[in-house]
Amino acid sequence: MRMELIEVGQIVNTHGVRGEMKLHPTGGFTPEFIAGFKTLYIDGVAIETSSRRVHGTVVLVTFPEVKDMDQALRYKGKFVSIRRKDAKLKKGEFFDAEVLGVTVLSYPLRQEVGTITAVLSYPAHKLYQVENEKTGKKYLIPAVQDIFIVDTDIDEGTMLVRMMEGLETDEN
Repeated sequence: MRMELIEVGQIVNTHGVRGEMKLHPTGGFTPEFIAGFKTLYIDGVAIETSSRRVHGTVVLVTFPEVKDMDQALRYKGKFVSIRRKDAKLKKGEFFDAEVLGVTVLSYPLRQEVGTITAVLSYPAHKLYQVENEKTGKKYLIPAVQDIFIVDTDIDEGTMLVRMMEGLETDEN
């Protein structure tokens, strides 16, 4: 299901004495991606940033109402989101959080394989961990479009995949 807000990071600390905060990316997002958003959301409330810049593995952000380190400390530990429609994803692209809970169906028979319970990131590509509660079987399906993934309909909550030998985690 398409989400309105996507969690992209957490404010982990302050930086300096002028109200700058360290925003640590989560969920596989890069600092460069996050720094591209002028409006961020904390607790569902939109906050326009005064500045954003990449600093190593974090994004340093400031908010207009935050003028010093003490004010910035109020945000420490807060999770930060972006609005999905601001992300300008290409057609057919989606965020990892949106595939959790999606029903996986085999192609072309459309038999239920299971539900996506996790998205695992690896250097080559991501893997979808799929579990079938009825059979107890688990699968690791490479998130490779047009080879394993035939179609994904986030709004419908389904993903069509080509099932190949060896995807089941307990197969030899």
